[in-house]
Amino acid sequence: MNPTRVDFRATLKAIGAAVAMLTALPVYAARESRDLISRVERADEAYAEGRLLDAEQQYRQILRMHPRSTHALLRLGNIQLRNSELEAAALSYRECIKFAPEDARCWNNLALTHVKMAADALEQSQQFVRNPEDLVPLEQFRRRIIESTAVEITEAR
Repeated sequence: MNPTRVDFRATLKAIGAAVAMLTALPVYAARESRDLISRVERADEAYAEGRLLDAEQQYRQILRMHPRSTHALLRLGNIQLRNSELEAAALSYRECIKFAPEDARCWNNLALTHVKMAADALEQSQQFVRNPEDLVPLEQFRRRIIESTAVEITEAR
């Protein structure tokens, strides 16, 4: 066999495989896009219906496919905040801010999460602070925090 001819055939074969792959890319991308849209719709429906565990699972799947999805990050943070998973919620909102620093909803919900953390810390203090005179201002401060946070979570659009 002629080595030049074998190389030529191998090259043509490789080019043919590359062309086949490139022509399949739009079909694959369209299928992936439809799958993502379907997942977001299912997640949003579960979220709206209050099926937060289902919604959380869907948003996590979306984030595995598209880690920069600010919609999924914001909604995941909202679910975590509602479930009092404050550290996790703060992390989700920080990730959202990393990819969309202009999104006021992420900032609002991160701040709300930190306020709730402060209220929780003040509530925990009651277990350890023994002097009743010291507890009074802590409890007053905690109540002011709670009263001032009658603000709802800012939802994803």
